[in-house]
Amino acid sequence: MDDNIRNLKGSKNRDAFKHAHKQTHPKHYACDLDLILVAGGPPGIVAVFDYKMPNDKITWAEQVVYDELVQFWPVFIVRGSSPEAGPFTVDRYLTGGGLLFERQLRDWAGLHQWETELRENYRYIYGRQ
Repeated sequence: MDDNIRNLKGSKNRDAFKHAHKQTHPKHYACDLDLILVAGGPPGIVAVFDYKMPNDKITWAEQVVYDELVQFWPVFIVRGSSPEAGPFTVDRYLTGGGLLFERQLRDWAGLHQWETELRENYRYIYGRQ
């Protein structure tokens, strides 16, 4: 990954585009995803993450999207009040808005270790074709 991209914290253009979309029509629903884990060998999507503050609810539009995505990939809701430091509570999204507790992680080191396990599991399942 290009260091200029790796060091980006966010995109003003993306935020401006999303804000403008919200102004277009009250029934043009949309949502975004926070992070999609991608594997290089074999190439594919490992998992989908959406980050939420502890009391954030899953919106109707997010539920529609998550219900579609879980047919193909695991979707995880990562919660925490400090995205830079943790701790993090991770729930696996189940269809219909259900959540299944996955892990409690103290910090980024714990999150990194858990992500590594997800990636190894992906390679185990999809790397033997």
